[in-house]
Formats: sequence, structure tokens, C-alpha cells
Amino acid sequence: MEKKNYKFILFSVAGEQWAMPLYDNSQFFTCGDLVALPQSDLSIAGLTYHSGQIITLLNSRNLLSLGLAGAPTKRHGLLFSFNGDYYGLLVDEPGETIKAEHIFTDRSRKIFAKYLKINKQKVYIIEVSDIFEKIHLYD
Repeated sequence: MEKKNYKFILFSVAGEQWAMPLYDNSQFFTCGDLVALPQSDLSIAGLTYHSGQIITLLNSRNLLSLGLAGAPTKRHGLLFSFNGDYYGLLVDEPGETIKAEHIFTDRSRKIFAKYLKINKQKVYIIEVSDIFEKIHLYD
């Protein structure tokens, strides 16, 4: 039986390591000027421009309920697309790309419950479907 290899891109937010599935257009970028969107969901940090695309930046600290303490001065984004639009997840530190053979589920969590193990540590996975379930952009 062939083993399934899943690919993820790692990053840190508020001192915690997280993973996102690796998509064709996944890449880290340095966020430029940010245009705020008044009266938007608090998980939306604003809009920025990168490589010819307008990107909606998502505030990962708010999305993950991690608070603002120790916020970095340099903003990085992790680019991904969904329903033909481009999004960036604000991250503190970009990480590396890894492969994993197993994905586990933490049944005590309602959202972002899937994880993988790296050096015996749980690294929770941020799935795009979970992001948009939480912020309801596509209702």
C-alpha cells in the first residue's frame, strides 16, 4: 500500500508554530502598505498589493485568538487563493515546506482541529475552509 504524503508550509504566529497545506501559489511575501477596510470583520487586516494582485490580508492573531502581545514590526504574508481571489495570512515568521505522512485530529477543538507532529510537538493546521467558516466572507 502506498503511503500518502501531505505537503505543508510552516510559519509562526505569536510564538506558536502553525502549518497550512501547500497550494500551487503558496508563497511568503513582505507586506507593503496596508489599506484598512472600515467596518469589516476584525479578522481582515486590510488590503495590499503584491505582484500585480490586490490581496486581502487576514489578521492571523485575531483569527486564531492569540492577542497582540509581541507583534513583529515587519509583516509577512502567506499568499493563497480561494474562489478566484487572493488572500494573505499575516504571519510573524515564515517557515519551511515539509511533508507529513499522517494528519491527526484533536477532538477537543471545534476549529483548526487537525494537526501534524513535528519532533513530537503538535503543529495545528490552518485549512482555508476553516478560515472562511470563521470569518464568513462567502455568505
